[in-house]
Amino acid sequence: PVPPPEPIAPTPPPEPITPTPSPSLSSLNEFEPTLQDQSNNELPPKNISNDSVKTDKIINNEIDTINNYKNSIYKILEKRKKYPKIALRKKWEGEVVIAIYYDGYGSISKINIHKSSGKSVLDRAALDIVNDSLMEDLPTTPDTLNGKILLFTIDFLLNT
Repeated sequence: PVPPPEPIAPTPPPEPITPTPSPSLSSLNEFEPTLQDQSNNELPPKNISNDSVKTDKIINNEIDTINNYKNSIYKILEKRKKYPKIALRKKWEGEVVIAIYYDGYGSISKINIHKSSGKSVLDRAALDIVNDSLMEDLPTTPDTLNGKILLFTIDFLLNT
């Protein structure tokens, strides 16, 4: 004979978890962080205005350098610019934006059309102008362009 199973005592319900009170949303401004003890995290005061002026000068200098470089490239492109004969006959106009990719050493690694004119003849002519221009002695690439992309716009406009 098998003995009857022992009765299992019911388990008491779990104790309810009391939530930790959080600050009411109305007392917090969403743009103000809650303050914590920062007595060990203090930094000495710094003159931000001097650093800001230095940074602005560096940025402006880099912008000037890139603009000068870009202007010298545009002069080379203008010398090589030829309006495609078929586009002249058909009175096609357009603007092509060419992207020149620079590798980490400042050498040109790739050239492609960033924005088409909508006319493949004009797009091809713009690429040819840039590729032909690369045969010339280009100015030294500014270090700030290493690993970057520079965009050049070539306009094909009829004198009407």
